[in-house]
Amino acid sequence: MIQKLQNHFSMSIPDHLKWVIDEYNDDNNIVSKEISNFLEISKDKSYLLDVGGFVGFMAIAFCRYKENRNAFVYEPSEINTNKMNEIINYDDYNYNINFSNSFIGSKVGRVNCVEEKNYNTFMIKFEENNNAQIQLGYPEKDTLYDITTIDEFYNNSEVLPDVIKIDVEGYDYNALIGAKNTLINHKPMLFLEIHKLHLRLYNNNVRDIYDFLNEVGYTLYNIRKEKIDKISSITKLFTDGTEARCICLPNNQTL
Repeated sequence: MIQKLQNHFSMSIPDHLKWVIDEYNDDNNIVSKEISNFLEISKDKSYLLDVGGFVGFMAIAFCRYKENRNAFVYEPSEINTNKMNEIINYDDYNYNINFSNSFIGSKVGRVNCVEEKNYNTFMIKFEENNNAQIQLGYPEKDTLYDITTIDEFYNNSEVLPDVIKIDVEGYDYNALIGAKNTLINHKPMLFLEIHKLHLRLYNNNVRDIYDFLNEVGYTLYNIRKEKIDKISSITKLFTDGTEARCICLPNNQTL
């Protein structure tokens, strides 16, 4: 089936995965605005590091939007990366996308995980678990998964991504801590989804992220491209109360 992503491009996608692109075409869904911003603002970039890729559609759209682009996806769920590969193999296009089923965080090692019900998204096992607003599933036995850092990825890469997208279900701050040297030394463009409720599960909050980005020399913008230049403006990020899609640029760059 040929599907169009807004006015950006058309692609072939299996019928049973049509829902992946449908939500990005729904004007009432915030992800529709998110992907338009992403494609427009990153139009001059060539290599995406997609952290928490789900079924990889941001990486797919990044590569489909403009030829000769590359992407690397970190997504711990094999179910989701299998769907990504199915979309890539079905479409008649030369994708340059690689992936790993590792988690991304602040350290290199092994971790346990839980699964957020109804979404098939994996989360690293957390310190605090009494948040009734988040419905989780627990595996019958502990299974260890690999975890690495963005800094480690950059240290071992010959070609360095110039744009990073992070969507890691509340592990946002930890992923940023593990990217500190990358952000300071290489200054990639950063698209960050902040999960206000999920952050609490890891004893972090939005202020931690705001302060960290200031420390490494980045400025935040909300999905409407409004600059967030003081902590009192942080509420502008949360258009639906729980999640915020942010654009983060080095201080010497502007939208």
